[in-house]
Amino acid sequence: MALTKVPASLLDKSAHVDFADNERIRLGTSQDLEIFHDGTHSFIQDSGTGDLIIYGTGEDLAKFKDDGAVELYYDGSKKIETTSAGGTITGTLTVTGDLDITGNVNSASVT
Repeated sequence: MALTKVPASLLDKSAHVDFADNERIRLGTSQDLEIFHDGTHSFIQDSGTGDLIIYGTGEDLAKFKDDGAVELYYDGSKKIETTSAGGTITGTLTVTGDLDITGNVNSASVT
């Protein structure tokens, strides 16, 4: 018989819990969030409704939107955002090496 549920009151939170490769931590009543390692790669799989949000000390770090968009934050401020049309970077973009652009460059000031 497999152990499927452990009451939180029985867990020793001062120690760690080891899982073998491909064993999954499933969270939520519908088990819509899974965390696992397959021996090579680590995965966070969100199959529920809503966004997957990585939250740091009092602020957002990253949001993975239900529609496929991604938002990355620095010190609580959104700096990179993807959309179906492409992406937006807020702030200064510093490039080391070549910058290859396909398409038009539209800017009032390009140096």
